[in-house]
Amino acid sequence: MNTFRLQLRFLVPLVLTLVAATYLALPLIDRLTLDRFGHDLDLRGALVSDALADTIARALTDPKNARLQALLDRTAQDERLLAASLCAPDGRLLARTVRFPASLSCSQAQQTVARADSMLHIEGSSVHVGMYPVNGGSGRVGDLVLLRDTSAIERRSRQTQGYLIVLIAALGVAIAIVTVVVAQLSWRGWVSGARALLRGEGLLRPLRSPTPELAPLAADLRSRLRDLDDEYRRARGPEAEWSPDRLRSLLHTQLRGDEIIVVSNREPYIHESTPAGIVVKRPASGLVTAVAAGTATITATTADGGKTATAAITVTAASSFTVNFFRPATWGTAIKIYWWGALPAGVLADGTWPGVAMTNLGTGWYSYTFTNITSTKWCSRW
Repeated sequence: MNTFRLQLRFLVPLVLTLVAATYLALPLIDRLTLDRFGHDLDLRGALVSDALADTIARALTDPKNARLQALLDRTAQDERLLAASLCAPDGRLLARTVRFPASLSCSQAQQTVARADSMLHIEGSSVHVGMYPVNGGSGRVGDLVLLRDTSAIERRSRQTQGYLIVLIAALGVAIAIVTVVVAQLSWRGWVSGARALLRGEGLLRPLRSPTPELAPLAADLRSRLRDLDDEYRRARGPEAEWSPDRLRSLLHTQLRGDEIIVVSNREPYIHESTPAGIVVKRPASGLVTAVAAGTATITATTADGGKTATAAITVTAASSFTVNFFRPATWGTAIKIYWWGALPAGVLADGTWPGVAMTNLGTGWYSYTFTNITSTKWCSRW
């Protein structure tokens, strides 16, 4: 059903366009056909008039017009010539053949010839009217009026219109078939690409052979899914403390497919002050941070031999610090920073993915300044 609707979006405008083209083209083709044949008939009429000019001039010397009548009758024997007559220069009808309409005067014939189509409807059929001057030795002796049957022209015009309709219909069928095939292939391609994206291909990891037309869709889906995941995590409330499992989960979900550079200023262990005393924690990264200014002695004990080593550490208070990052050559310029686990706890909440923009220092270096904390974990991305 979806494919059929997609095809209708192409086929309906195509059908409407072809119908409109046919509706506009048929009258134009008919007009051009009639003009072409009308011009041909006028050329033939002028040729007949010139050929009969001397004979007509001699026939006019007969007071009874017998010779003129015989000449017109012989001329009208042509299968395409319906009737003929001769008009005097003053507009009188001198002679006419039997089939020449008695109601058609010389002035009416002249008015018909002056029109664009030069057509008359006589006895239910269309007739072309032509009026041609006859010049004798002493000048113009009259006008030869020829009536021609245009039924053959109308048949030819109808045939031309039929050929045009068949041509447009065949063209429409060919275009419709191509449109349906292209729509079907396009629909299948988009469905296949969308399914691949939903399976995570190109979304959570880059495609091996990226498809250019699906790249914008993959980027939009990736961004939207991360936004939804971030909203879900915020709705759940504060996350539990960082652990190796949580760090691995972050790398395999939100950061999958990205280049990650982790930078930290922490020492090998975390020491937390509790009512029961100092508690040593081993974070996922194996690094620690100071929780307050002062001096502390850290003792490290090996797990395999019970060997120990101590070190005196002096921590000074700091209200702010700046981290710097050098952009890899393959990265874009919109570098962002994301942080988590800032200390002292409760001062700076975990950042919102995908982070905030870093300051571009030029020459590939970027920086970001943290205030009111002593340390944090952070990573850069683009």
